Amino acid sequence: MASAGTPRKRSFEALSLEDFEEPRSDTAQSSSPSTETQRDVRSTTPPPADERVQAPSPEEEDIDPSEPLPAMDWPHLQERYHRSMGERNEAERELYKEFADLINYFNIWAQTSTIHETDRSFARLKTRSAHTQRYEDSTEETRQHYQMIVQAFQSALELLNGR
Repeated sequence: MASAGTPRKRSFEALSLEDFEEPRSDTAQSSSPSTETQRDVRSTTPPPADERVQAPSPEEEDIDPSEPLPAMDWPHLQERYHRSMGERNEAERELYKEFADLINYFNIWAQTSTIHETDRSFARLKTRSAHTQRYEDSTEETRQHYQMIVQAFQSALELLNGR
C-alpha cells in the first residue's frame, strides 16, 4: 500500500478524455445554462469500458521513485480523441440536419399562411368592391331618377308659365 506521502501510480491506458478536460468552477457552472446542459449530456453517456479510469491495483499503488514512468501510448490516445470527436461531429451534423428540416417545415408553414391570408384578403377586397359598385350603381340610378323628377317639374312649370 502507498503511504500518505507517496504518489500513486496510474495506468495511462485506463485514462479517458474527461481526465484531460479543464476543471470547471462552481460559479461558471451556475451562471451558464449551456454548461449545465453539456455536463448533463456527458454524464449520461459513459465512455466505453476500455476508456474508463480504473482503480489502481494494489501493486500499482506502491511506486518506486527510482523506476521510470510507464510509457504513454500517445497514438492510441490520439486515435481515441479523433474517434470521440468524430462521433460528436456526427451527432452535431445530425442536429444541424434536423434543424434544417424543421426550418423547411416552418418556411412551408409561413408561406402557406401568407398565401392563405393573401387569398382571404383578396376575397374580402372583391366583396367590398362588389358592394361599392352596387352602391355606386344604386346611387347613379337614384341621381338619374332625381334628374327626371327635376325635368318633370321644370316641364310642368314651363307649361304653367306658358299659358
